[in-house]
Amino acid sequence: LAADTSAVAAAEGGGGGGALAERLRGPIGLEMQAPWAALLLWGYKTVETRLYPLPAELLGREVFIVESAEGCAGVSAVSDEVAAGTPGLRILGTAVFSATDPYADRTSWEADEYRHRVPPTSPYGWKDGRLIYGWEVSTIRPFAEPAPVPAMRRAVRSIFSLELPEEAGASQFPTLKSRLGSPPRTDAAGSIPTINLSPFVHGTPEEQQRVVDAVREQCEYIGFLRVTWDDFPFETVAAAQDAARRLFNCSEEEKHRWSKSSIKKETSSYTSTGYRGSGSTENNKNRESWSCTSPEYSPLAATWGPDKEYFLGERGQQHFALDPDPQVPWPDEARLPGFRAAVCEYHTEVEQLGKVLLRIFARVLKCEEEKLLGMADKHVSAMNLFSFTMGEGGEVLPAHADVSAFTILSHDTSALAAGSASLQMLTPDGVWEEVHG
Repeated sequence: LAADTSAVAAAEGGGGGGALAERLRGPIGLEMQAPWAALLLWGYKTVETRLYPLPAELLGREVFIVESAEGCAGVSAVSDEVAAGTPGLRILGTAVFSATDPYADRTSWEADEYRHRVPPTSPYGWKDGRLIYGWEVSTIRPFAEPAPVPAMRRAVRSIFSLELPEEAGASQFPTLKSRLGSPPRTDAAGSIPTINLSPFVHGTPEEQQRVVDAVREQCEYIGFLRVTWDDFPFETVAAAQDAARRLFNCSEEEKHRWSKSSIKKETSSYTSTGYRGSGSTENNKNRESWSCTSPEYSPLAATWGPDKEYFLGERGQQHFALDPDPQVPWPDEARLPGFRAAVCEYHTEVEQLGKVLLRIFARVLKCEEEKLLGMADKHVSAMNLFSFTMGEGGEVLPAHADVSAFTILSHDTSALAAGSASLQMLTPDGVWEEVHG
């Protein structure tokens, strides 16, 4: 590594500096093997790591991200001279790097895994006796579609000089934002305006269609909505948030009693997870959680209800408990009075909102309004309560997209709570934006 680093340094300054500066004058591409290139341009990977610093000439400049096929760690399969349109190479977007600093030691490297995404066991991971540099990503611009690679020539290491019209640069490639245009509507809350759903429920056909159009336009731009309606259940939401705060303020011993792991199961059917402590899973690295699925469901009532064949069958047992096992590991009522009632009432409100959204999205998809509702007659709704301290312990939850039909969120807006500042979304132009409350 010492030889590699000095070679780069010598090329940057001294006798070789002028030559390198000349090679880095025009459009520049950085070769990254799959899947790292895509992870960087999705915003999931915010630090690129190399055994050498980024040349100073490239700090603050837009660099094309050239994806190559996955191969051997640390070994480039790309030749020094590349012809335009070479198979296996494509440009996914651009990135701007703002800093290039070495990690001080293994501890600092491993603590930063939530940004560079390289696991300790990776061949790209830390090895004593060598430096690893972190290239800080400040801006990303994913292209709407991958572009064929132009002719390019290696300048230094994995950095290539691209044969593109210098005056055109990245502007010749359509990004997601340029293809979608400006947000369909904005307000003081930024890119996610508030849409009132009441006209869809109670309004004229024309008023209903305006709501459908507003939802469609917003979701064609970005898949986030902020919704409200007349008679919004503020008290129900506040009661659920209060119940969550009271639960997380209990002792560790108590909270662990209200988890699936504390229950002696008598069947192989489903039971909700309940409490999970911070660090217990990949998704709970720096947060506590308490979760339940379909909290109003009663295993005993299912044994004689009209849908007992489903609930007692193999498919139903994947999501619903069989008596005598509980559906939810509820906290003691004496210890947390009103917790169960508050959670169930909130869940009911969200279920009703989900039904309205299914009707709206059926219209967006040009289906019959009841089409999606009919497909969700025995659906499963998971409800999660989360608690974490902003700014402590690094990342709380990695960048991700949910696979559920809808993820419906509400944030604690009480005094000293972070509110919606705890949530970010990736905009079409590759910028992480806080979802303002």
